[in-house]
Amino acid sequence: MKSFKILFVVPSLSKGGAASGARNLLTALQTQNVEIIVVEAANHQSRFSKLFRFIERLFDHFFFNSNIHFFKFFKASIDLRQLITIHSPDVVQLCNISGNLVDYSYYTEGMPVVFHRMSDFWPYKGCQHYYKEDGRLEKVNRWFYFMHSFELLIQANRVAPSRWLINELSDNKVFQSQIDFIPNAVSLGGSITVKDPALSLVKFGFISTDLNDERKGLKRMLSLVDHENFELHLFGAGNTSDLSLDHCKVITHGRFEGGDLSHVFSNFDILLCPSLYDNSPNVVLEAMSFGIPVIGSIDTGMESYITAGTGHLFDFASGSKAMFYNLVTEVIDCYPSYRESCLAHVEKFSPENIGASYLELYNLKTHRSKKR
Repeated sequence: MKSFKILFVVPSLSKGGAASGARNLLTALQTQNVEIIVVEAANHQSRFSKLFRFIERLFDHFFFNSNIHFFKFFKASIDLRQLITIHSPDVVQLCNISGNLVDYSYYTEGMPVVFHRMSDFWPYKGCQHYYKEDGRLEKVNRWFYFMHSFELLIQANRVAPSRWLINELSDNKVFQSQIDFIPNAVSLGGSITVKDPALSLVKFGFISTDLNDERKGLKRMLSLVDHENFELHLFGAGNTSDLSLDHCKVITHGRFEGGDLSHVFSNFDILLCPSLYDNSPNVVLEAMSFGIPVIGSIDTGMESYITAGTGHLFDFASGSKAMFYNLVTEVIDCYPSYRESCLAHVEKFSPENIGASYLELYNLKTHRSKKR
């Protein structure tokens, strides 16, 4: 298998929810016999570009109360063609990165083969996915493809980290190319002091970059955990003063960066992921790598990761409190077994295995490209 020179383009390896997936992919590729040139868009912008990106975010938040990357008032921050000329890579690996940062409007014959790891729905669903039932965004989406051109991504090889995402995009009329499934990578977690929990006190964890992000579903699950024997640990930024809980104790830990996560996962017994429209949160595998079971939303990308013995899939939108309590009881009663199953399960998602899967895909697609 040939050695590859990879141009790895990412918004940031430290900020935002997508940074975790990008770091894990980078770690996976570094286990292989490849040369990697890492370009973080956050570090490759002129002051002028940064100013316009800031203004664009202000407009996004003013009109839509979210950073949906709809407005673009100035050229993209990164000139991908220039980077390709400078580094002459064999492949270009894009992580989740908006059209404000990279110009997707051009594609020329002879370019290196481009791969896009889809950790988000932008641009495939436009801005509508941020609040799926928001009628305003449905109308805005009609203008979305007039604001941005995606010729490069139309020609790119797309990689989805969940089968659910592939199904979600199967009827997309703009992007018709095949989508390959390669799951997220995760390194084995460190050791944490584990004491088998009891139903007399169950500690739940909830992790989100922004605790107030409606897509993550914190407020949606509050009635389920409002029990005198439950304790809720929140990790992330945001105002939690309006959380209405009568019985459950809430402990906020603030935001944390990547690195050693043992100080995070040692605080709770079960991770809760109540997102209703989520591709594949990296935190699911990160929790399992420390032996922490996960209860996540049905009909999301978590179905590719949560299996029997590692946690449960639950309908946080309409599931009853009794059903939720029964699932929690089952996990707590068999906690040592769940912990062992989690640790065994994550081995298949090791950086070595996922890195090898990407390299196999690189070989396949570049070989086909040369034959044309």
